[in-house]
Amino acid sequence: MAGKLSASREPRPWVKSLYLDRDLYFGMLEAALKLQISERFALLLATTEGLHALGVLPEEAYNRLRTKYSQPLREMIDQNRAGTPTQTTPETREAPMAEKKLEGINLRTLGQKAKQIIKQWPHLDRDRKTVWRNIALKNPMMPGSREILNLWNQDQQTR
Repeated sequence: MAGKLSASREPRPWVKSLYLDRDLYFGMLEAALKLQISERFALLLATTEGLHALGVLPEEAYNRLRTKYSQPLREMIDQNRAGTPTQTTPETREAPMAEKKLEGINLRTLGQKAKQIIKQWPHLDRDRKTVWRNIALKNPMMPGSREILNLWNQDQQTR
C-alpha cells in the first residue's frame, strides 16, 4: 500500500529523494568532476554552501560539513586501500567503486554535457573552458572530447 512502511523500516524524515532540473544536474556533475568528489557529495556540499549563505546553518556545522563533503574521491580510495579506519557512511561503502567514477562518472552523460559546452564555447569564460579541456584530456573516450580539445587549441592559436 502506498504511504505505509513495512514493519522493518522506521520513518526517516532526513532521507530525501530529489529530482533535479537538467541545469542543476549538469551543474552538480560539473562540480563533482571539478572538485573530484562524488555526485552525492557535490549535492550535499552545494546544500551546505547554500544554507550557510542563507544564514540558517551554524558556523560550526558549516565548517564540519564543508570539510566532510569536500573530501576528494582519491583520498577516500587511498584511505580505503590503506585500511585506514573511517566512519562507515554510504560514501565510504562506495569507495571501491569511486575509482571508476573518478575516471569518468558516466561517459554518455558527460558526452551530453560536452555537446552543450561545444555549442556554448565562444561564450564561455577561460576557467570553464579549462575545466572542460581537463575533462576531455582525462576522458578521451567521452563523446565530444576531440571537439573540445580542437576548440581549446583554436583558442590558444588566436591568443
